[in-house]
Amino acid sequence: MRIEVTRKRIKNMYLRVGEDGTVKVSAPLMASDREIRALVESRADWIEKAIKRAKNRAENLPEYLDDPRLKKAAQKELRKRLEERVPLMEQRTGLRCSGWNIRDVKSYWGKCDTRTNRITFNLRLVNRTDEELDYVIVHELCHTVYGDHSGNFWSLVKRFMPDYERIRKGMK
Repeated sequence: MRIEVTRKRIKNMYLRVGEDGTVKVSAPLMASDREIRALVESRADWIEKAIKRAKNRAENLPEYLDDPRLKKAAQKELRKRLEERVPLMEQRTGLRCSGWNIRDVKSYWGKCDTRTNRITFNLRLVNRTDEELDYVIVHELCHTVYGDHSGNFWSLVKRFMPDYERIRKGMK
């Protein structure tokens, strides 16, 4: 396991696993190597699972996204689906976004800018079912009310999509 440590002007230590499976630790400037090692050891189970997920994602990335013509076709297809599904989910929930766009990203399915209520959708949603796409849309629309993942947020998601947990689990 490869570990990269970056010391920064921060108060707490943060741990993440990169797309290549590298364990990345951000630590305060004064954190000792022993403290960093203790963090990594205490999160060993989580790290192992995260590395497996990263490898699985890397193996399942659609190759067509490397070809500009095919990528453009995927964007067109997803845009068509979103043009149909976003208004449908807005009508179903009574929630509105100010607009949306599509980006090819690796770290999220969707993101809502809570200042503008603009939603960004991941291009890789093109490979997902309508049910999964609807979940991401509802999830992001709920962020127009709650900008966090509090209990209130998840209650709102559940109100509009009672089986969201099953769908969410299948997307991981």
